[in-house]
Amino acid sequence: MKKNVLNISGIMAVAAIVVLMAGCDGTSSGSGADVATWTPGGTATPLTAGQWARGTISGYNYAWYSFNVSQGTTYRIWAENSVRFMAYYGNGTPVWEYTKDTTYDSPAGLNAYTSGTVYLQVDLNYGSSDTFSIVYNNTSFRPDPTSFTLAYDQWHDNTLNLPGDTHDYWFYANAGSTYYIWWNDRNNNPGGSKTAQVYISVLDSNGYPVSINSYGNGWAASLSFTASSSGAINIKASPYSTNTGTYAVAYTTYNSRPW
Repeated sequence: MKKNVLNISGIMAVAAIVVLMAGCDGTSSGSGADVATWTPGGTATPLTAGQWARGTISGYNYAWYSFNVSQGTTYRIWAENSVRFMAYYGNGTPVWEYTKDTTYDSPAGLNAYTSGTVYLQVDLNYGSSDTFSIVYNNTSFRPDPTSFTLAYDQWHDNTLNLPGDTHDYWFYANAGSTYYIWWNDRNNNPGGSKTAQVYISVLDSNGYPVSINSYGNGWAASLSFTASSSGAINIKASPYSTNTGTYAVAYTTYNSRPW
């Protein structure tokens, strides 16, 4: 993992700010690990409060995001996948002394000591390449996502409440590898407990299909494809006709359904 050195003037002033802010947000603690330096004027993807943003990191790189803060307001940042954050103000001053781990259930907290723009460096906790999603809010309420990171060889249970609902699942595919998509619904596993009948489509990061769409199979047989290039893969699940309810989806790199 990369270890870069902060190159920011006014170290004593920064340290004073950090001491004042440390431990005041009541959220996840720092990991004390790798940080990169935010360069004022650099490029970052803007975030909107309460709206999940999807990203991909490959090859031990970082992703950068930004959002505006108001002095004296506490903000919380959640992630859907295991990532860590470092935050900077627009002049390069770090918000925290160390990186902060965050998860879907344990947000990173940020107490804004000044108004302006905050820049988030996002780094994976595990592995070199994966997809993730993040969201921030100025309340303790975590918005519900409709986009999810799919863990390898694990069923992800979900519910389609309305006929027009669509759930997006993402995972990172390596060029030349074959992947198998599985799903559990009332049509494919009639003896099971699921109540929805789902329609599955598989797309690359540009939105192009990499496999045929299907509302059959999925349990006894998979929907498979071989990745032509490395990058994010999007599995879309929606109700077939008006058949809403519960279902589950998974992916593997072997032609056998997860238990």
